[in-house]
Amino acid sequence: MTVKDSAPMNILALEPYYGGSHKIFLDHLVAGSVHSWEVMSLPPRKWKWRMMHSAWTFSEEISNLYPDETLPDIIFCTDMLNLAEFKGLMPARFADIPIVAYFHENQLTYPTHYEKARDRYFGWINVTTALAADSVWFNSEYHRSSFLDAVTYRIKKAPDCRPANLADKIRAKSIIIPQGIEKRLLRNEGRRHSAGPLRILWAARWEFDKNPGDFFDALRIVRERGIDFRLSVVGGKTRGENEIFDRAEKEFADYIDHWGFLDSSEEYEQVLAESDISVSTAIHEFFGISIAESVAAGSFPVVPERLAYPEVLKEDHRDAGKESFFYNGSIEELALKIERCSDLLKDEQSLWQGDPLRGIRKIKKFYWEKVTDAVDQALENMKSCY
Repeated sequence: MTVKDSAPMNILALEPYYGGSHKIFLDHLVAGSVHSWEVMSLPPRKWKWRMMHSAWTFSEEISNLYPDETLPDIIFCTDMLNLAEFKGLMPARFADIPIVAYFHENQLTYPTHYEKARDRYFGWINVTTALAADSVWFNSEYHRSSFLDAVTYRIKKAPDCRPANLADKIRAKSIIIPQGIEKRLLRNEGRRHSAGPLRILWAARWEFDKNPGDFFDALRIVRERGIDFRLSVVGGKTRGENEIFDRAEKEFADYIDHWGFLDSSEEYEQVLAESDISVSTAIHEFFGISIAESVAAGSFPVVPERLAYPEVLKEDHRDAGKESFFYNGSIEELALKIERCSDLLKDEQSLWQGDPLRGIRKIKKFYWEKVTDAVDQALENMKSCY
């Protein structure tokens, strides 16, 4: 039986951190799903406090949302919820409802400046949430694998009471449901955006795990080699990384087209559409939404061959002989990559080298219509097991 053949279900979504990618993902599911969604959410502030209190906050509110014998068919929550605690606190009449836990990120492998600073309590909340869920969804295979490897590693380091096969138990009930991107981003794929120098985009959170220092170091090498370029660095300021960006803004002032936070999605999409290449230097990325969006808008990705990027932008035989999306992660290799892209634009007027649909082939599976269809099918498969 397909989703279209079955009766729509009632899904209760519990989102402790209703902002950013969490909000975008949930809003698209509610808008595009064939099922009916009810959302309980909390504002995107103080994430540690949300992970600590949302279980009992939601457990008290759920009876008000369902005051009679009507119950949801499935409960959907994200990694910010302490699901094991929620299941212990929720009214008994909800006990038999199957629960999905969607992992946008996890606190067990999320990078910190210093490993000793990691608060492992929140990582273990993620582990118990995965164990308590009936189905666990990750946004990439890289995310699932790195999380489960970390579970095994941490258990081996425990002083005693080391439960066996925790990772295997989670893996057995897990699937991959990626983040979605807007199909409307597709604009004249494969073209040279405009005359002039190479237009470089760096779009990410302004935090250390996105490794901005390497990006600016590579630009210094490119500049010293006499290569002209235009620069857009967009994202949001944070408390930790502003100094790097403040220095770079002054240093590259003569090269800058756009800098900092963009006020609207329309502005952001326009910057994507104007860029020739979109660069990542990340040391952490569970999916890579900004890179996928930039490719949809026609920008050529230049990314390190690590993290989720080889999965999201997997190359195949049709890419043979064409400029690769990947570099080895070093500053020098990134500088060479940028230089090659500049030369290609001069010689061929396009980085796609006669294959304008190359980027679209990589990311069309992430269009929201496909993601919501996959979610609906996964929900239907889950319900049929209960």
